[in-house]
Amino acid sequence: MKTAFTIIVPMYNVGREIHRCLSSLRTQTYPEFEVLLLDDGSTDDTVSICRETAARDSRFRLIENPHHGTASPLRNLGIRLASKEYIVFLDGDDEILADSLECFSSAVERYGAPDVLGAGVCSGSLNAEGVFQENGRTFNFSSRDGVRTGIQALERLFLQHKTLACYSCGNIYRRQFLIGKQLFQREDIRLLEDHEWLPRVLLSADRVAAVEHPYYHYIRRPGSVTTALTDRGLEDIAGVVNSLAAYGCAYQERMPETVRRFWAAHALNAFFWYFFYPLYEDKFTFPVWRSKLELLLGNPENRKNLFRLFRYASKAKQLALPWILLARKGIRLPANLYFRQFYYRFCIRK
Repeated sequence: MKTAFTIIVPMYNVGREIHRCLSSLRTQTYPEFEVLLLDDGSTDDTVSICRETAARDSRFRLIENPHHGTASPLRNLGIRLASKEYIVFLDGDDEILADSLECFSSAVERYGAPDVLGAGVCSGSLNAEGVFQENGRTFNFSSRDGVRTGIQALERLFLQHKTLACYSCGNIYRRQFLIGKQLFQREDIRLLEDHEWLPRVLLSADRVAAVEHPYYHYIRRPGSVTTALTDRGLEDIAGVVNSLAAYGCAYQERMPETVRRFWAAHALNAFFWYFFYPLYEDKFTFPVWRSKLELLLGNPENRKNLFRLFRYASKAKQLALPWILLARKGIRLPANLYFRQFYYRFCIRK
């Protein structure tokens, strides 16, 4: 029996881009798939375009939803409604290569139905003629590693690369694995939901494999959710870090030492980047910034979990903790000097 795929497409006001996305799906060289077009209350012509597509091609199904402001509820709904064996995530303003599903089908058969199959993401932008211009490729895993458990994959990733590139679209997922393990995305997080979700998925996976196929075109556009940071966004970052810290502490006993170190680095990298990197830190007045920091350190349980992460962090991260606590008390200059003059100049990947 051939492997079949459900492609989950969350979208909001992408009327100018959705034609490109839909075209990349209609031209797939492998025919065994369905597409769930999950609209988040669009106010442009996104819905009408998708309605026309669904009327012409029975593999496409449009599902209209009230506005949430985040893709997570739509992806979760798609996982529940999917009828095929594997889940592929595709944002409504991106596209995939025509041979993507054909490549995935061969890999699923070759590796014996892995829980997670890693692939590649190409980041880039569109030129004046609308042609995708690639400026980088991201692969978390290598096909040379064969089939590993998720824990083994995280260990190798940490030892080789230090960081996990968190794109929901960077892998495909066996639906029954996600459903059985209740691996849904947090619906109250608007930014970095992948950063919180993907490590949980990999930690739970029994079988992880990869194809080195850069199938996904992630098109960067000004003003997209991932290129803007607001007060609410900083709250989301705090929520991500709190969630990762709590999960890491709860499942610490099943983690080898290397995975504990990975988990600490993964959570603290997000914390440090969005709270202390000058590009982001300077966007907020000190009272606003300090109030968001309090979301991490004000609650005793959150603070306890965060401190436990620091035990497994690199020395460079551990050295930052006293200055962070001082910033919480209202004295931010030492933290600024540490991060700007030392950490982000010499230790960013440690």
